[in-house]
Amino acid sequence: MSMTVDEICELAKRSSPMPADMLLSEQGLYLALRNIYDSYRRGIIDDKQGKREKLNAIKQYENLKLGEEIFHRQAKMSVELGKLLTKANKEGCEVCKQMAGLLTGRIIPSEIDCKKE
Repeated sequence: MSMTVDEICELAKRSSPMPADMLLSEQGLYLALRNIYDSYRRGIIDDKQGKREKLNAIKQYENLKLGEEIFHRQAKMSVELGKLLTKANKEGCEVCKQMAGLLTGRIIPSEIDCKKE
């Protein structure tokens, strides 16, 4: 299950162990924030720099999270598309079979004459 930014921030602030089920984007944010908090506590950075770095880390996290969401949605669509391509090859009309062949790479575009009826 996905965690909120606030939940990740709180874990990182306390240097709590990273949950095993974190998404890759969440792990990246957790590690970045933990490092920022640790650097602040050690006096390596001041609060102003810490806030800038935290905002940047959260922005990067949001971009990565969106990419993950798109990837997972595409993966689910690919599974369904694979089922439809199999069905098109077995049961579909000639156009469906050609489309399936193009999408799977079994047919190259030059092998199809779309001008034929």
